[in-house]
Amino acid sequence: MSDCSLLGWLNFLVLTVTGGVIAWYTVETYRLRREAQLQTELQIRPFLSLEIEGEGFERRARLVNIGRGVAMGISVKNITVSASLELRGAHRELTHLAPGAKSPLPLRMWVRETPDDAHAEMPIEDQGWNIAKLLDHEDVTVVVRYASLTRQWYETTTRMIEGTPRTPRIIDDRRRSGPVGVAVRRG
Repeated sequence: MSDCSLLGWLNFLVLTVTGGVIAWYTVETYRLRREAQLQTELQIRPFLSLEIEGEGFERRARLVNIGRGVAMGISVKNITVSASLELRGAHRELTHLAPGAKSPLPLRMWVRETPDDAHAEMPIEDQGWNIAKLLDHEDVTVVVRYASLTRQWYETTTRMIEGTPRTPRIIDDRRRSGPVGVAVRRG
């Protein structure tokens, strides 16, 4: 009976160790798969940044896709600079931006002279250089939301850093579950 009992315990020990090894390999395989997916995503995803180029009245702030994938559904959060000055991005969505492509920031400048006045949109011909000038001189943060072709949503936050000239620095970049305030349809 002790031989059976010893054989039973050895069998139990072997099965337990085998189960532990299988569990450990399962966790490691999951981690490797997740890391491989992340590396693949980083290689093919869009990545939007901000650049300011030109001089004087030709100076413009632009979005540039420095990633390898097409960015879709691009929008920029509204920016309140002061009580009398706002940059509005609502309803100014870019449909797409190819890798290496550039596009003007989808923002419009709204101003008011006194706190009692309503905000009014600046004339369209003065928008581009005034937005670039504002980014050059004010401490503002630009938050851009966009999706990849696989409908993975991202949010990139850029801030102009001190220097001559001031240059944009990406201070945050994260995945999002979808565009804010919009239902995402899968199909």
